[in-house]
Amino acid sequence: MVDTSTAPGIGYAQVVPSRDSNVLLPIIRRVIRSGSEIHTDEWPAYNALDP
Repeated sequence: MVDTSTAPGIGYAQVVPSRDSNVLLPIIRRVIRSGSEIHTDEWPAYNALDP
């Protein structure tokens, strides 16, 4: 994940035990600022993100 709203951009990486939504969504909600625009690779785990 990369925040490009600031210069230089800020990235975040984390090793996770699996790529399902139960693991990824809590991390995304904790790390990404509310109201941010998120671009994904359309992995099904991201489907639960608010549009």
